[in-house]
Amino acid sequence: MCKAAYSAKGDRRVKQDSLCGGIEARTAIFQSAMKQNLTDELGRMRYESLVSGSTMQQLKGQMRQWLQYTTDHIDQELQLSGPNSGVAIAKMIQSSLAWFEGIETEATEAAHHRSLLGRTLISPVERRLGTHKVSVKDAEGQEYTSRIVKDYCYDIPLVQQIQALIEYDSAAWDQILRSSEAWSQDDVRPSPDVIADIPDGKLFIEHPKLGMESGSIHCELHDSKRLKLAFMAYYDEVETVNPLGVARGLYSIGCCYVKLINLPPHMRDRLEYIFPVTLTLNSDVKRYGPENIIAGAQVDHETGAVLDLDAAPYSLGGQMRQLDRGVEFSVRAADAFGGYEKRNGHGWMVLFCADFPAAGKLLPTSQSTSATMPCRGCDWVPKDKKAKMPASLLHVHGKWRRRTYKQASVSSMCMHVVSSPYSYA
Repeated sequence: MCKAAYSAKGDRRVKQDSLCGGIEARTAIFQSAMKQNLTDELGRMRYESLVSGSTMQQLKGQMRQWLQYTTDHIDQELQLSGPNSGVAIAKMIQSSLAWFEGIETEATEAAHHRSLLGRTLISPVERRLGTHKVSVKDAEGQEYTSRIVKDYCYDIPLVQQIQALIEYDSAAWDQILRSSEAWSQDDVRPSPDVIADIPDGKLFIEHPKLGMESGSIHCELHDSKRLKLAFMAYYDEVETVNPLGVARGLYSIGCCYVKLINLPPHMRDRLEYIFPVTLTLNSDVKRYGPENIIAGAQVDHETGAVLDLDAAPYSLGGQMRQLDRGVEFSVRAADAFGGYEKRNGHGWMVLFCADFPAAGKLLPTSQSTSATMPCRGCDWVPKDKKAKMPASLLHVHGKWRRRTYKQASVSSMCMHVVSSPYSYA
């Protein structure tokens, strides 16, 4: 058939070039969708099911071999069907089954996964803590060799995580808006008859910014009330190696994460609504103190004075101080045209939880108890059986200093430094 026949007036047959172009476009759309689904499933297996990287690579290699067998079989069948159409169709099928193209390695897969997540992915911020000397000694106790180690911790900005939650989770935003409006009533709220959740307790009811008599905070951006956010934090340690092995305690990681009390209990405790904010080595918490790592304040360890309260703006303490002053969020507009609008919001830490060993590292109290030496953070020893431990001790690298409770709490890890003057320890 000559080429001129396709240009004849009234000919409704589709040109071969257009047909090929349509197939290529549809194949590209199909391949992109399959790659996105595959990346989501692999990411879920890696980060939620905690499947190791070597296992994932073995699985991807085996699946790639299966796809090659399928492609060879389809190619052979189509070539036997006819010499004119077999090659083109086989090429199209090979392109449709190339799901792993561009995500062959863990690095390329992670890069593609990050590109799909977009603004919902909050990258950790590396924070330099300082340096310390590590030395190796011989049998006689003499220093054989030494090196300087740089210490870091990693912060995941809480404000950015809340912004991503508001922007991409409509159910969570609806719960935040409802709870904020309930906590912003100008009239005194009635006391609950049944304690069913944290906002029903005395600690929350008497809070000066969230409680029954707190009232609303006017938003200057438009005629509405500012958002009120309530948080609870938890600190604990995770031993990443064999606790009975030679490296016990060496790679113990301290994790601090936050829950949003605005969400109902059935949502609040789900994994996707728990926000990690700080990851650090447990040894660095002992070395630099929680006032530096978690509170984000620069403290003189010799005098206990706070030199810079905003030294680490992405730490938990830095983020809570920003929320106390007010943060501008981009929220879903309530009008008929949709879209987003700016709205101010505040947040406060209501609870900070930890088990006994972790609380001993965070608070200006002993990490463990003993009859002869009740304080593991200093060298205080009772003079007699009736002697009482001082009510307020600030531990500074093996030394102890008598202080008032307020001074000790400001200089050490307390809710005043971590969040705001309106929070409770």
